[in-house]
This record gives sequence, C-alpha cells and structure tokens, in this order.
Amino acid sequence: MIGAKRMLLVTAAVTMAISTVGGVAAKPKTAASSTTEANPLATADQNEITRKALAAIQTEQVRKGRDLAAFRWKAVLRDEPPAEAWPSFDSMMDDFMFNFAIKAAASDANYPKVVHIYTPPHSWQGMAVPGSRWGGDNPDNIYRWIPIDSTGHFRLNGKVSANPPSDVSYVLVGDWNTSKTLNMVEQSDLKVNSDGSFSITLDPEPANGRANHIQTFPGAKALFIRDSLGDWNQRANALAIQRLDPPSAPPMTDDQIAAKTADIALEALPHVYWFYKLAHGHPNDITQLTKSGSVGGLLTQRAGSGLAVLADDEAMLITMDPSDAAYYSVVAHNNWWITIDYANHTSSLNNSQITKNADGTSTFVIAPRDPGAHNWIDTGGLHTVPLVIRTQGLSKNPAREPSIKFRVVKVNELKTVLPKETVWVTPAQRHSQITERQRQIAARMADH
Repeated sequence: MIGAKRMLLVTAAVTMAISTVGGVAAKPKTAASSTTEANPLATADQNEITRKALAAIQTEQVRKGRDLAAFRWKAVLRDEPPAEAWPSFDSMMDDFMFNFAIKAAASDANYPKVVHIYTPPHSWQGMAVPGSRWGGDNPDNIYRWIPIDSTGHFRLNGKVSANPPSDVSYVLVGDWNTSKTLNMVEQSDLKVNSDGSFSITLDPEPANGRANHIQTFPGAKALFIRDSLGDWNQRANALAIQRLDPPSAPPMTDDQIAAKTADIALEALPHVYWFYKLAHGHPNDITQLTKSGSVGGLLTQRAGSGLAVLADDEAMLITMDPSDAAYYSVVAHNNWWITIDYANHTSSLNNSQITKNADGTSTFVIAPRDPGAHNWIDTGGLHTVPLVIRTQGLSKNPAREPSIKFRVVKVNELKTVLPKETVWVTPAQRHSQITERQRQIAARMADH
C-alpha cells in the first residue's frame, strides 16, 4: 500500500529537545496526545477517533457515498468474481468505508491524533467497531495513521516497548491510499535514548544537522507507521504526536468529517480497483519477489503475489529460499484482498510461526481444508484466494536474493511430495496453534 514518487531517507542521531524544532523558534504549546502503559494502542486518541468515525458512517451522506461506491464496484466487476466471493461483498464495503471514516476523522493536522487502522472487526470501549482493512493488509503489521500537513511543525514522541517490534517504518504519504511516499525513516535509522525514548521532528525545513527528522513536502497527508511484529508477542512502540504551531482553524465538525469520508472513499475507488486487479493474476501463478515500492508497497521490502485456485482435494505448495531475509511470510486474502480472519485461522504464517526444511528453505501448504501439515495456510474454505509473499531485512549482497518455487498437488500426495522432515499436527495441536493466535490478537486489540 505504499508507493514511491520520491524518497529522501534521513539518517540521524537522537534529540529530545522539547522546546524547539531545530532552528525554528519554539511555538506556543498545544495539547499532546497521550499513551497508556498497558496496551500502547489503547489511547485517548484512539477512543476519540473511533467514536467520530462510527458517528460518520451512520450519517445519510456517508450511507449515500457507500451506496454509490458499491454500485460502481458492481458495475465494473459484473460477473468477474467467483460466486463464493459475493457473500462477503457487504462486509468488504463495511471495511472500505470505515477505513476512510477513520482517515477523515483523523485528517485534521491542526489537531493531530495517533490512530490504529487496518484492523479486523473488534470491540473497543463498549463499541462494536467494523474492520478497516483493504489492499492486502498484513497481520504481522500494526498500522498507525497521523495527519500531517506540509506547513506545520510537529514532534512525534515515542517509547520503545520492552518487547519491541522487529522493525518500524515512519512513512510520510501524499494520498489517502498510503501509496505515494514523500519521505520516510526507519527505526533502525533513529538514535534512541537509554530509557527507550525518542523523538522525530517533522516540518518543511531540511534537517540541517537536526537528529531524527522527516522533512515534509507539499501534498503531505499523513505519517503512516508500520510496527512489524516478526513475533506476535512483540508490542508496538508507544507514540504521541504534538503540533508545535498554534492551530490555524477550529476543529472539524461532525458534518465536515462525514462529507470528507464520502469524498475520499469515492476518490480512492479507482485506485482500490487497481489493487484488486493486481491481486487477481493468472490462476495458480505467483510473481517472483520484487521491490514493493513500484506497486504501492513498503520501499524496503521485496514481495510477490499470486492467485491460488484450488479444489477441495488440492493444495498449493510454496517453497521459499529466504536467503538472509530476517523476515518472510505468506498471507491469504479473500477475493476483495482483505485478510481472512487470522485470529481464528492460520491464514497467515511468518518465519517465527512455521517449521523449516532441513536445507534452510520453508514450505507453506495452502489449502481449503486442513491437510494436517503444521505450515498450513488456511483459506477459510475459500477456493480462489489472492496471496501475498513478503520478505524484509534482506542481505545487501545481490547474489543472496530470496526466491520462491510453487506448484499445485493433490492433498493425498502431500506426504509423498513434501520433505520427509515436514511436521504434521493432530487436531489437538492445531487447536493449540489457533488458541495461541487468539490470545496474541486479543492482547493486540485490548482496549486498556
């Protein structure tokens, strides 16, 4: 979902100077958003934006926008999706509209908030919250959105968690689809204080020797943050945003948020359809791993995508040679390129969740029904399934690039064609595998 028009990586040393932003005089202090010590995602910002987004999707204006978006989807798709896809069309529209309701409610850079987005449906502070996923979301990522403009001066204060993410990227995006990268910095580029605290400044001026700085550019919409959890027991960093300039306008009204929700959802629809077509390639074919930035993904990632079309008695085998990659994963999605319920299904697996082959490769088994292999990518019973394969933390040696091989076989052939060291699980062991995933996602989505 992240593309690259322009990238200016800023390597830096740390600063925790609170009163100034480099050579810019200190601005009148405004209220900073807060974090909690339990779940770093359970914040006052999250509560406020969730309530505003829920109110927006109940308005007549957003309902009409949703109806128009659904009409346009169906008009262009006609009979293209398989029959099994249509029962989830309405839930896809729920995710689609709520994604843009969150972005609209958190679009005012005069009063910036840190908000967790691209999440599955969940309960939050007594509220039934729809999903906000689309575009091939990754269950290993915690995505956050902070409104930023090209004229203001901002400071993002953070605290690295006790069990920190494998990687974090801070990407300045110039569109509502998060596919136009204007600038970025990664956690590994930042200097962090001995207590785990750090600050990143954002403003229109170059760094000019300032540490941990992201220069903003015209068209900036938001800072889009990915905390990548190579291990689902890891915790996101705590974050709080502060605008150092006085606001130039009053806060957005509920009517303005509703109007913006409808507008940006309809504006994004052609791009979303492009992503949809990208996900639906040739049946039972997977692209080799290429840099993700060219198709709107993370600039520092190599990824492949494909479409598994399987009968009940078939399985697709994907064998990955990760080379020196620190992270790799396979994720199954429904027809609409939204993740299949990954708390209750092994619909995604990364290298910390699988068993590996003796030669250092890893084989994933994609199938509609449980074949008994530990490395089962569960399609949730679906037979036409877009797949995304990701690798990160790659070697700088071009001779050590990761690669994949794939083929479709009959399920009853698996014990013959899979490596002899393949781990097979009992129903009880599968239940334990799912129970652990449920626990980890519940901790991630805890509202306290």
